[in-house]
Amino acid sequence: MDVAGLNHRPILFSIDMDIGLNGIPTSQWLVVTKDRVAHDSEVLHGILHQITGGFLLQAVQLVGVGGMLVWLNPKLALFTLIPVPLVFLGSWIFWQKVYPRYYRLWDATSKQMSVLNGTLSGIRVVKAFAQEDREFKKFQTASDHLRHWRLWVDHTNTYYSAAMGLVFSLGGLIVWYVGGRDVAHVT
Repeated sequence: MDVAGLNHRPILFSIDMDIGLNGIPTSQWLVVTKDRVAHDSEVLHGILHQITGGFLLQAVQLVGVGGMLVWLNPKLALFTLIPVPLVFLGSWIFWQKVYPRYYRLWDATSKQMSVLNGTLSGIRVVKAFAQEDREFKKFQTASDHLRHWRLWVDHTNTYYSAAMGLVFSLGGLIVWYVGGRDVAHVT
């Protein structure tokens, strides 16, 4: 089964299960399923993205290495600031071009939640009129739409991160060049 199919399994299971007269155990399970399908995968993705980015580690490295560089060679520290305008340009591009696409991702997440909520809260009506296939197709369409925007945002972030990594490494190359040149002239 592909990754998209994993998101479809809980809705298929909930549509196919029997609903008792009182519906209490089943409805409790449906609420838990709805919350897990709609939110858990997105929350987990966000947490992993933040952890792997290592924001705290990057901040500590910036302060530590920057402080040592200024202390050891202030001229070299100034040369490392050459890529700063490119970083500002990259940040501006991100906020103008990439970040607005997140709204489409959030909209797709909301639409999937809406379809799931409508299906699961009215499961008795869906089953009474034998509309399981129609409701599953609606959910599948919303899920595919969400997957499309998730992939677009992830691919865009990958390219953006690679480009900004190149800009940041430009500072390291400048340090190697200017520092190497200074060392060669001293000896």
